[in-house]
Amino acid sequence: MEGKDGSIEYFFETDPLRIGAVKAGERIDYKDRGQVPQVEEGDLLARLTPTREGRDGCDIYGQKTKVYKPKKFRLYCGEGVILSEDGLEARAKRAGQPKVSVDGRMVVEPEYVVRGDVNLETGHIEFAGNICVYGTIEDGFRVKGGSLSAKEIMKAEIDIAGDIVVTGGIIGANVKTQGNVKAKFIQGAAIEAMGDILV
Repeated sequence: MEGKDGSIEYFFETDPLRIGAVKAGERIDYKDRGQVPQVEEGDLLARLTPTREGRDGCDIYGQKTKVYKPKKFRLYCGEGVILSEDGLEARAKRAGQPKVSVDGRMVVEPEYVVRGDVNLETGHIEFAGNICVYGTIEDGFRVKGGSLSAKEIMKAEIDIAGDIVVTGGIIGANVKTQGNVKAKFIQGAAIEAMGDILV
């Protein structure tokens, strides 16, 4: 009996470097990379199809033939992920952004972190939880989410359910929030907030 390789099926987008979305007229919008993957507690993240071991056989001359040694896989879980008792399913332990780390572990991050600027590399951002941008949200990009912290916001479209904290300035942006806005300075921007605006 022949052996068969195991396999892992992921139930979330594992490629963070998607190029862009195809719009009407076959044009690619390089700023639109789709919604940031997000899951709720208990959501199925991955399923493992186990390896099927084979058995040595023999040919028509009665000589032993070695069976193919199939590849073995297993699910590796990091923070925010729980493995089923049989080791065949991984589920989210908390709400957040699911990822596969460089070493192959699945993790669920409670917030979406951009370690640089929001630009063509990241595309537009849509994430229900907290969004933390270490750099600048550049001209022409959209950010939609639960709460936002950033170094600076340029001529971007911002739609946030909670609070917005900007350590630098907001310049020329359209900002909507149901919470508070706190920034060092605001220049030429349209701010619509249900809470306080602290400048």
